[in-house]
Amino acid sequence: MANTATLSVQAQISGDSFQQTAPIGQSVAANTNAARPTYVTLQVGNTQILAPSIASGKTVNGVMVLSPAGSTNSKTFSGTSGGAGFTGTFLPFVGGMSAGGSFWVSSAQIEDVQLVWL
Repeated sequence: MANTATLSVQAQISGDSFQQTAPIGQSVAANTNAARPTYVTLQVGNTQILAPSIASGKTVNGVMVLSPAGSTNSKTFSGTSGGAGFTGTFLPFVGGMSAGGSFWVSSAQIEDVQLVWL
């Protein structure tokens, strides 16, 4: 059975007695042959994340990294080990990737994250 991964963007606006959530445009990524979501344990320091291989027969356009709710673990996402990238405690990373590609996460703590392949 094929997995379908879709990424949609929403805006939430709130204020005094007001809250509105609305989609922004349409789905920005849809993959009807996506790999199943996976989990990886980030180690202290650099962890290489490998996309599913071309041999898996799945299409990979990008990935979203989901940290546990309430995570305070600082992570840096980059294309190379120890490379400059972007840093935060809860930064889902969506990037142009292809099957067999990889990226690196430098982590301050051991943490399990979910990888949603787009």
